[in-house]
Amino acid sequence: MKKVYLDYASLTPIDRGVMKQIKKYSSKDYTNPSSLYVSGVKSKIALESAKNRIAKVLHAHADEIIFTSGGTESNDLVSQAFENKNIIISEIEHSSIIKNTKAIRVRVDKNGVVDLGELEKTITKETVLVSIMMVNNEIGSIEPIKEIAKIVRNARRKNSENNKDCM
Repeated sequence: MKKVYLDYASLTPIDRGVMKQIKKYSSKDYTNPSSLYVSGVKSKIALESAKNRIAKVLHAHADEIIFTSGGTESNDLVSQAFENKNIIISEIEHSSIIKNTKAIRVRVDKNGVVDLGELEKTITKETVLVSIMMVNNEIGSIEPIKEIAKIVRNARRKNSENNKDCM
């Protein structure tokens, strides 16, 4: 019987090329990339090379690439960076985002889709981050990300125009 796996939201198979690198650096060329000895410096060069390749694909800068152990750690990192700031999330975000109790939560409908009207009303000039997961890992709802991005851009534009009037 063929296995059918439907939980790609939590774990996906590793790309063969990535697995080859993982095996190399966890069984043969393992060293601390923060160390000063020769093999550590080689690991640091390999790590920086990986960041540069990823940054190129994402049209980013290598110093913007941070490797973490997974989504929860990544979300915690972002939450800490925006602690005590005005951030907006949906009420069905990942638990690692929801635990940020200071976040303003936007309601979702019975299908788990963000209320766009409420989102639009909730964004203020103090808002520094809007975090809406594209596909909910529990119920599978797919958020209208293009529309959400448009609302955020319009709010930013409107708020920057209002700030010009105050100068």
